[in-house]
This record gives sequence, C-alpha cells and structure tokens, in this order.
Amino acid sequence: MLELLRIKNYAIIDDLEVELGSGLTVITGETGAGKSIVMGALKLALGERATAESIRSGEKRAFLEAVFGNVADGVQAWLAEAGLDDPDNNANVSVRREIQAGGSSRSFINGRAATLVQVRQLGEWLVDIHSQNEHTTLFESATQLRLLDSFGGHAKELNAYKQAFEKFRVASASYVSLTQNQGDSERRRSFLDFQIKEIDAAKLSPGEEEPLETERRRLMNAERLGKACAAAADLIYEGEQTESPAGGLIAAAAKLLAEVASLDPSQQGLVTQAEELRFATEDLAARVRDYAEKVAADPQRLVEVEERLQTIRDLKRKYGGSIDEVLATLGRLTAELYTIENHGAALKAAEAAVSEAQAGMLKTARALSAVRQASASKFQKLVEKEMRELELPKAVFQTGLIGGVPDSPAFKDSCGVTGADEIDFLIGLNPGEPARPLRKVASGGEISRIMLAIKSILADRDETPTLIFDEIDVGISGEAAARVGEKLRRLGRSHQVLCITHLPQIAAGGNQHLVVSKKTEKGRVRVTVSTLGQKERSEALAQMLSGREINAESRKFAEKLLEQHR
Repeated sequence: MLELLRIKNYAIIDDLEVELGSGLTVITGETGAGKSIVMGALKLALGERATAESIRSGEKRAFLEAVFGNVADGVQAWLAEAGLDDPDNNANVSVRREIQAGGSSRSFINGRAATLVQVRQLGEWLVDIHSQNEHTTLFESATQLRLLDSFGGHAKELNAYKQAFEKFRVASASYVSLTQNQGDSERRRSFLDFQIKEIDAAKLSPGEEEPLETERRRLMNAERLGKACAAAADLIYEGEQTESPAGGLIAAAAKLLAEVASLDPSQQGLVTQAEELRFATEDLAARVRDYAEKVAADPQRLVEVEERLQTIRDLKRKYGGSIDEVLATLGRLTAELYTIENHGAALKAAEAAVSEAQAGMLKTARALSAVRQASASKFQKLVEKEMRELELPKAVFQTGLIGGVPDSPAFKDSCGVTGADEIDFLIGLNPGEPARPLRKVASGGEISRIMLAIKSILADRDETPTLIFDEIDVGISGEAAARVGEKLRRLGRSHQVLCITHLPQIAAGGNQHLVVSKKTEKGRVRVTVSTLGQKERSEALAQMLSGREINAESRKFAEKLLEQHR
C-alpha cells in the first residue's frame, strides 16, 4: 500500500510529506485548498506527463516521491526481472521523479534510473485512480469487456484466444504476401538466380580477407622488406657491411667470461648465459635470412591478390559489410528462390497454415464467448444488487454482451483482438423505461455509484492494493452519500482506499481523516496536510455541514455520523 508521499516545489506546494495508513483514508478541505493537487503529484510520480508548469514558481525543479510497503510477490518478481529491486528491502518500493524547469524529467525506482514506461507499468500494479474526468472510460467497450473478464476470471481463456488470434494474423499475412507477389515471381526469380550465381562464383571462405590483406602488403613492400632483412642480418651476424656484428661481439664476450670462470668457477653461470645468447643470435640471424628469401617480389601473385580483394569488396558493397554477412545473404536469397520455385507448394502450405490457425482461433473464441456469457448474467445481478445499496433502487443493469453465432460462417469475421464479443453496458433508472447505453443515460453522480458498485464486486479479484477515488461523490447527497461512504469503508477492509470528498457522510466513515489547507506565509501560499484526531474530526465534519459558522446542531450531527462508524 501507499505509505508515504513526498512533494517538493510542485504547483503551489513547497514542501509536503503525507503519511498514509491502511483502510479508508478520507481527504477533505475547502475548494481550491489543493486536494486534487496532491493527487496530481501522485499521478506525476507514477508516470503521468509532466510540463515545466508543474514546478512551483521561482524554483528550478520539482521532486515527487511515493513509497509503497508490503508489495505483492508479483511486483517483487517484476522488479527483480527489471533489475530495479532492493535486495535489502524487497517488500517495499519507492518511486521518485524529478521535473526540470525545461519540462524534462528523470524517474527512479528504488534509487535506480527507470524509464517512464517502467514507472507506468509499476503504477498499474500498485494504484488504481478514479476521478470524475476518468469515469468516461466506463463508457468504452474495451473497458467494459475488461471489467467483465476481470469479474469472471477469464485470463486463461483470454490469453489462449490472443495467442491463437496472433497465430492466425501472422499466417494470414504470410498467405496474402504470397498471393500478392505471385505476379512478380518470375522477374524476381531471374534476379535472385543472378545474385546467387554471382556470390557462388566467388567461392568465399569465412576469414580469408585478413590474410589476403597481409599478403598484399608484403608483396607491395617486397623490396623494402628484403633490404631491411639484409641489413638486420648483417648487424646481427654477417658483418659484411658492419665491422662489429652483434654475433661477433657476443662470441668475444663469451670467450672473456670463460676466462673469468676458469679463475672463479662461481661465475660459470655467466658463461652459460653468454653461450645461450650467442646461439640465440645465430638462430635470429638464420630466421631473418629465411624470411628474406620468402619476400621476393612476385608481380603476378600481387595481381591475383588485388583481384581477389576487389571481388570481395564488390560483394560486400552489394550484399553485406563482411564475408559472413555476404554468406548469410546468400542463404536468404537461396531460401527465397526455393520458395518462388516451389510457389505452388508454398501457397498450399500457407493456405493450410491459415486454415489450421483459423480453426484454433475459432475454438478459443467460442470458449471465451461461453465463459463470458456465463459470467455476464452473474455480473448483472451483482451490479444491480450493489446499485440498490447505493440508493439506485429501481435501476436495471445489463451487460449488453453480444457474441457472434459460433457455428455461423461469419463467426470468424467477428473475431478481433479481444474475441468475437461486443459489449455495451445498458442501464434503466426509471420503471417502465427501456435499458439504454450507459453513456446516454447516467449523470455524473450515477456514474460514480455504478463505478463504485463495480469496484466493490471486483474487490476480491482486484489485486491492485491501493484504490483512489477523487471526488466521485459529485452529484449525490443525503442517504446516497451515506451508502457510498459505507461502501468505501467496506472496500477498505480488503484494499487501501483514498477518497477525496466534500460530503460529511463519506468523510465520517474514514479510518483516517486528512485535511488539506493552504495559508499565506511571507507573501507565498503554502499547502499543508493535517491528520485529524477524534475531536478535530468532529469539528471538521461540523464545518462541512454548516460552513464556517459551526453551530450546536451541526456538531451534534457530526458526532452522530462518527458514532455510526465506531
């Protein structure tokens, strides 16, 4: 759950630290006090788009950090796989974001640099945020289908279908490609044949280019190499041009050292070392002479090497940057030519692959439709029950789930990324009125209660630990507000629930009550968040009931609201 939120230099917040507990936490405050700004900071920390305007006036950067405790095993595994875990404390995770004045930002997970994509993925594991602006997603068919699948626990059937659908898509694309290219196949075949013969004729061998380059340099510098070797041999041993070759000097030294050893046997090692040096000198001179004999100029061989290297360069320019890449290209061209030469067989095989993949897709689509249909009736009844508990007593709810006819030839045309089913939540709020699409009927307050009803049903199946409701109470009051408050409190038994509210009936049900306020200090606005004690809560609820002037009646009603939840 979310344990700590730190905000610095964001919007009108200079420096703020908010500690949060389990259960239902209600957040209240006057309009414009900064409640939604606090939630906005959390959204930014979890990867929402940032702008330079996010930074408090006069500051160079903003800092946002959210710390979560007791994260699920699945989150820990994801962090470990991404290399973002904290081995010393893998049950907790911190997400930090720094926003620069230019609008750029950096994100960190457990102190390690992370991409915004990674931060958003992590946020989806940890937090589910609902606000008035985000309720419009409930109108979308994709959202509705996802909710039904979540309720029914259709992950196995849905994943099986998605894999089968992707296999069908790939097979179909391959088949279409073969049919479209059929007209150009003969021209392509001739060109492939030319390319393959050109590469084949060269008889390339992996690794042959480097030895050829070495040989080319040796042949081009044969005269220079010969002169250098002759001079070196003369200096080492020959002595024809040098009065004192190294070999002669070492031999003379060895003779003198032998005399030393005869007088002082302890220095026999010097004689041995000198003799070894003399033999090494003779060997070096012999090797130099041998090499000199091999580097004789060979104009014909130089031409052959140059031609071979040019052939390799030409093929590399056309087919790849190295001999290995040229040979790999040869393999691909040969495979393509084989496909063209066997186009009929390839087309038949592709057609069979499409047929097989389609059968698999249809089978999994039927299985997915069947479990959805079974779940839809249960889902409808539970949503209606929850809605009645939220002061929508006459409401009728239908999933509006429509599936293709499994045995019809057109069933395959109904299959899309998420299956063959269409859905459109329908609701009837008044007796005698037909159920109509949710987007055409419900008000903001009704949408809030429907979303809460659905979330209550999904609570046991929803693994997201923290649920945030940002002013979902708009458009409701009285008994409906009390029922919403009770529903949120119940959700708090299985999840951490944060709710920004203006209604005392909802605020009274919180296990924790935070008040957001702002005040002016030294000519600047500061936002503060206070955790209220029992007496302070009573005063805050009384003020929500009666405004700035608190009276005895509002205090009495506030105490009554709190007593109901004790």
